[in-house]
Amino acid sequence: ISMTYARTFATTGELVWFPGAGRVQGFTNPLWTLYMAGLHGIGLAGPWASLMVSLTGVAAVLGCGVLASRLVSRLLTGWTHAPVASAVAGGSVLLLYPLVFWALRGMEVGVLALLALILITLAAATLRAWVDGRSPTRLLAGAGAAAVVGITIRFDFLTVAAVVLGLLAWWAPRKRSVLAFAALPAVVSAMVVLGAQKAYYGDWFPNTYYLKMAGVALTDRLGRGVLATGQSLPLLVATGICVVLGLRFGSSSVVRRCVAMLGGVVAVSAAYSVWVGGDAWENQLVANRYLTVALPCALVVAVIGMSEWMRAEGPADRRKLGGVLLTIPLASIAQGVLVNPTRYSWVLGAAGAAVI
Repeated sequence: ISMTYARTFATTGELVWFPGAGRVQGFTNPLWTLYMAGLHGIGLAGPWASLMVSLTGVAAVLGCGVLASRLVSRLLTGWTHAPVASAVAGGSVLLLYPLVFWALRGMEVGVLALLALILITLAAATLRAWVDGRSPTRLLAGAGAAAVVGITIRFDFLTVAAVVLGLLAWWAPRKRSVLAFAALPAVVSAMVVLGAQKAYYGDWFPNTYYLKMAGVALTDRLGRGVLATGQSLPLLVATGICVVLGLRFGSSSVVRRCVAMLGGVVAVSAAYSVWVGGDAWENQLVANRYLTVALPCALVVAVIGMSEWMRAEGPADRRKLGGVLLTIPLASIAQGVLVNPTRYSWVLGAAGAAVI
C-alpha cells in the first residue's frame, strides 16, 4: 500500500492511493513512503524499486549487527572475553528471523530497529561523557536527530524515543541540555507529522488508526493484543531475567543504566503491541512489527546481562563461557526454525549451528 502511494505521488504529485483517489491516509510510515517515492522519482519502478527497498532493509539489518557488536564491546570494556561476547551479539542479530523477514518484505522495521540501537548507543556515549566530565552536546543532538527520523518514519517510534530520552533526562546532571538538544526536536517532529497529516488529509492520524482503535471495543482489542504479544512471552521473560542480571551485576552505572534503557525499549514495545491489539499476520507465528523493532535490543541486553553475571562470578573457563553465550545464537536459530512460515530445513539448521 505504501509503495502504491509512493508511485502515485511520484507520477502525479498527489499523495493518494491511486490517481484520482480521495485524500485518505492509508499508510502509517510517512518518511518511508516518501523514500519509496524518491526511488520512483529517479526512474526505478516495479521490481527494481522493490529490490532497492529490500536492499535497504538488508543494509539496516547489517547495521543492527554492527551496532549491537560495538555497543556490547563498549559496555564490557576491560573484560577478557568482551570480544567473544561482542561477536556473539553482532552475529546473532543476523539470525533473528522476524527482523530479516520484515526488512526483506519492504517494511520499515529494519530501519527503525537500527535507529533504536543508534539512539541507545548515543545515549550510552552521553552517560559515559557525563562520568568523564565531558560535554555531550553533539551526542544529544545526534540522539535527537535519530528520534526525529524514527518518528517521521513511523509515529509510534515516539514510544521508543520517550523511554530512552526520558531516562536520559532523569539521570542528567543538567536536564536542560537533554530537553533542548534531544527531547525538544523529537516533540517538534511529532507535532509536525500530526499537523501535516491534519492539513493534507483532514485527520490527525492515519485511517488505519481509527479502524483499529476507534472501530474495536477496548476489551476486544486488549484481548487480542495479549494473545498476539503472548506468542513472544518466552522472549519477554528471558529478556526480563537478563535485565535483572545486568542491573544486579553491572560493573558500572553506565552499564546498569544502559541495561535499563534496553529493557525499557523491549517493555514499551510489548506494551504498545498489547494496547493496539497486536498486528496483522500473527497467524504466521512471526513476532509482529512492534516487537521486532526491539528484538536487537533484547538480544544485546541478553548478552550484557549474562556477560556481567559471568564477570562477577570470577574468571570463567572457555567451556563455561562458550556454553552460556552459545545459547544466544542457538536460540536465534531455534526461533527461526519455529516461526519461519516456510520452515528451515534440517540441513540449513544444522549448517547454521555448525557455523556458530
